[in-house]
Order: sequence, then C-alpha cells, then structure tokens
Amino acid sequence: MTAPTSNHQATPGGGMLFFCGLLIASLAVGLVVTAKKERESAPEEVRVKAAVPDSVRPIHPSNITGLHNVYRLGEVLYTGSSPDEEGSFATLARLGIKTIISVDGAQPDVEGARAHGLRYVHLPITYGSVPHETLVGLVRATKELQGPVYLHCHHGKHRGPACAVALWRCLDRHVTADQAVATMKVIGTADKYAGLYESVRDLAYPTPAELKAAKSDLPEVSHVPPLAKTMSEIDRMWDRVAVPVVDRNSTTITMQLTTAYDVAEKFREAARLADVTDAMRPGFEEIAADLDALADLIKGELRSPADSSPLRAAAVEKVKKRCDQCHNDFRQ
Repeated sequence: MTAPTSNHQATPGGGMLFFCGLLIASLAVGLVVTAKKERESAPEEVRVKAAVPDSVRPIHPSNITGLHNVYRLGEVLYTGSSPDEEGSFATLARLGIKTIISVDGAQPDVEGARAHGLRYVHLPITYGSVPHETLVGLVRATKELQGPVYLHCHHGKHRGPACAVALWRCLDRHVTADQAVATMKVIGTADKYAGLYESVRDLAYPTPAELKAAKSDLPEVSHVPPLAKTMSEIDRMWDRVAVPVVDRNSTTITMQLTTAYDVAEKFREAARLADVTDAMRPGFEEIAADLDALADLIKGELRSPADSSPLRAAAVEKVKKRCDQCHNDFRQ
C-alpha cells in the first residue's frame, strides 16, 4: 500500500528564513531603542545642536570683518553684532544685505549705512520679551523693504537673536518651537532671559489684519528713554575698557584710562536721570567708585612697567559682577 501524501510541503530553508526575519526585526527595534536612549543621555549641548535645522549657518569670522557672532537663518535673514567697527558696513554690503534692523537702544549710524546703500530700521526692545508690536514691525520690514535683512542688537547674543528667530518663524512656518529655542541657545542667548525664550517659543504670529493696520513708518531712528540710551552708550564704552591689553603701548593704555573715567562719570550722570528709581541709584554710585579704582590701576600702568594684569582683571571682574547684579535686579 502506498502511503498518503500531503499537498503541503515544507519549503527548503523556510524555517531559517523565518528565523532570520525575526532576528533582523529584533535588531532593528534594538537599534531604534538604543539610538533613542543615546539621544536622551547625550550631553545638553549635543542635543541642542542636533535640534538646530540645517538652514541655520554660522558665518566664518574671516568673512565678516567688523562683525561678530553672525548667523544666517534661512535664505534672507542674518543676525549678529552691531556694525560699530571699521569695515562692518562694507562687510554687510558684500554679503548682499540691503536692510539693517536694530533692536538695540543705541542710535543707529544711519549715514554710515546709507553710504553703503543700506537702509536702517530702528525697533529697540528691552531684555524682557519680544513685544508683539515689534514683531509686527519686523515682519513688515522684511515684506516691505528690500532684502536680505541683517538684524542686530549690540553683541548679537540676546535681543537680536531672539527677534531674528521670532521673525524667522514668521517667515517659515515649518520652523518648530523646539528648533527655534535650540537655535537661540546655539547662537548664545543666555538662559536667564526667560522672557525672550518665552516670546519665541510661544510665538503669536501677526495676522494679515495687524500687518495692514500697522502705522506706515518704519523709523530709521526711534525715541529711546534716557536710561536705556545711556546704558547702551556705557555698554559700548565698557567694551573698550574691559578688553585685556596685549601690546601695552601707552596710546592703548591712555585710551582705556580716559574711557574708564568717562564710564564712571556716565554712571554718575545716569543716577541723576528722571527714569532712574531710588533703588537703582546706590548701585550706580558703587559701580562708578569701582570704575574709579580700575582707572587708578590703569593710570599706574603708565608710570610703571610692572605687569598689573592680575590686579586689573580682578578690578574688571568686580565691575562686571556689580553690573550683572544690577541687571538681574532691574533689567527686565
């Protein structure tokens, strides 16, 4: 008798193929889980950089004479430091910039910009937030004036990048809140300016009606309250005093000495301004006294060849700490 046969025959190697499939699937899941754990355990700096879109590009220092901390956001927007130094306007013109927007309190050099074919817009803000009306003005400037646009504060780290990233989100709705925050961190915006981060993260996009209803002028120079204007002037003067002396020639030291005394006097003048509160005045006087002491150290460098760098560094740090404390108490 012939044994019955089955219609279902095992495929040669079928069991092995099934096993290999299971193995590959398990490996794939394992790799995904491992990658997720690695991302979560990676240092904060690595995770932040990974969240920044490829459309955010730092501009190499060799290409930005007179400027610092310059980044390109998308196709038509740049952000960086104030064009205060020699050659900065020429650099912007070479980059193809047509419109400069300042959110700093200092008065823009409108004539210097015009000499290079550049149009200025002045929309100063504080360190507290990016006001919605300012955002409306920023969007209008990019839509109504010729681009590309260069947006700056003073050092190009806090107010300028916050406004630039907020504007970037308005121009490109694909930019997420997480990408925007990561971009601000990479550019250098300090965590202590929570209001700037909040403005960018929880962005309220200007509506077409708001843009249409906004007043027509985009001012080249805006009115700035006396205290904010004085602090902007002090900020720029202080940069010249705080920088370490490399060549120690008498011309450089004399310039720093004069500037240190001038900054001290600026603080005393600021203490008498109408928009300075009684709580601020003692701090201004203390900073002025510390600046006088720093100036005396600098004066000693003109009389003696001895290296006073450690003493000067300590005096500079003392002034910085007092200023930081004042900013923490009153800047918002």
